[in-house]
Amino acid sequence: MIKVPKKGTNTFINSGILNLFKQFSKKEISHFEKFICSPFYNNHSTLIKLFNELKKYYPEFKNNKLTKENLYSKVNKGKRYNDVVFRKYISNMTKLAEEYLNVLEIRSQKEKIDLNILNQLFRRNLIELMEKKIKIIEKRYKYNNDYYEDYYFNMHVFHKIKYNNYSAINKTELFYENVVSSQSNLINYFLFNSLADFKILQTQKYTFKISEELNSIEIFYKCFDFKKFILMLKDAKGITEKESNLLELYYLDYQLSQSKNDPDNYFKFKSKISECEKYLSKNLLYFYISQLNLYCLMEIANGRNELERELFENYKSMLERDLFSDDSVNRMNLSEYRAILTAAIRVKEIDWAEYFINHYRNYIIENERENVFNYGYALLLFEKNEYVESLNQLTKVKLDSFIYSVDSYILRLQIYYELNYFDTTVSLIDTFRHYIRNNKIISADLNLKYNNFLRYYKKILKLKKNPEFTEIINFKKMLEEEKITLKKKWMLEKAEELLAQR
Repeated sequence: MIKVPKKGTNTFINSGILNLFKQFSKKEISHFEKFICSPFYNNHSTLIKLFNELKKYYPEFKNNKLTKENLYSKVNKGKRYNDVVFRKYISNMTKLAEEYLNVLEIRSQKEKIDLNILNQLFRRNLIELMEKKIKIIEKRYKYNNDYYEDYYFNMHVFHKIKYNNYSAINKTELFYENVVSSQSNLINYFLFNSLADFKILQTQKYTFKISEELNSIEIFYKCFDFKKFILMLKDAKGITEKESNLLELYYLDYQLSQSKNDPDNYFKFKSKISECEKYLSKNLLYFYISQLNLYCLMEIANGRNELERELFENYKSMLERDLFSDDSVNRMNLSEYRAILTAAIRVKEIDWAEYFINHYRNYIIENERENVFNYGYALLLFEKNEYVESLNQLTKVKLDSFIYSVDSYILRLQIYYELNYFDTTVSLIDTFRHYIRNNKIISADLNLKYNNFLRYYKKILKLKKNPEFTEIINFKKMLEEEKITLKKKWMLEKAEELLAQR
């Protein structure tokens, strides 16, 4: 709902259409102007006038003149403001912008454009034109080695269109091989996508409180003999070296998701990714290296600290290859940003971490940039032993997400320990414990990990106030044997420091 503006305010600061236009590049703004002037898409001259007024304020769209009344008067000279009509303008403008995005998406997928044309030719019974188009597409597929996310699905549709065509013109001798190709590609598409989602579900179950009942994807992989299927398929007649390598890549990805404490599977998978890189699109290379990172993160969480350097080098490689950008648009979600920064901090790459904080903050969605920057610098300052400055930076972090709330609680506890804020720490421990207890979405595993951290943290805090040698040794031994906790390395370092002081 667009509210009636108060004098001197920016009416559209929360308007969806302006937020969309803010994300347009200069080139897209120019193209959208041509788009909106096309009678095929728009026959309302008022909308053209309105856009010409709006684009004057691109890219920030912040100006006192940017009010409903002013814009209405610009496109309707001499007419009294009508809020209902203006809302309709905005609604129609939004629909045009959405249609423009749809056109951009279609144009970015050349293979799907070809398939759409084939479908249209088939429906219009233009067989001769269709046959020519099929030959052009087949030639393109033959010389294009690039393997992208929808490759198998597009091949499925392509062969389906072909066998429908051959059925219609009674070329039954070509029907069988195209049905087989169509369904084979559909199976491959299903396996790739279902495996990706299967691994996401496993991660979600580790993090959040989700029903332990098996869902349909989990049931499928519980019953499906992936290894047997891949081995038989690799030996099938007519399979290419490229297809064989990609199938093995699938299988190794699946094996990695099922293996724990088995570095052999990890390095086999990593080697196969390198071998198949020449076939993979940029997005797929990002996907597969992310699977390596997911394995490292889970194993590090279970105490395998030797993978910390491996994880950092993976992330560093992804950034150097520019895998976090797509079509010149930089994208990185909050979890990735946090994981990369934490990976750098863990291996003491402090200068690199500072570069990352400053250089990659704009890869995050705009409304989160300030938050990740403030948290990043709080963490960095802590590693530099600048505890007061770290605490000051941490107070700027908005605790509006679960992950950043937990991270901020833990970092604050670490800072309080270093600054000997003993009385304040007791209160913060209690607040954090209540926060965890009242959070109903986290899994039992994470709940245990957080509570174990608080238990050990209280012990090391007590030992700092009263450093008794035997108690420190016992604490250190107990913590070394603990598998389910956070900040284990940091607390062991603190125990060593207490021993060194004696």
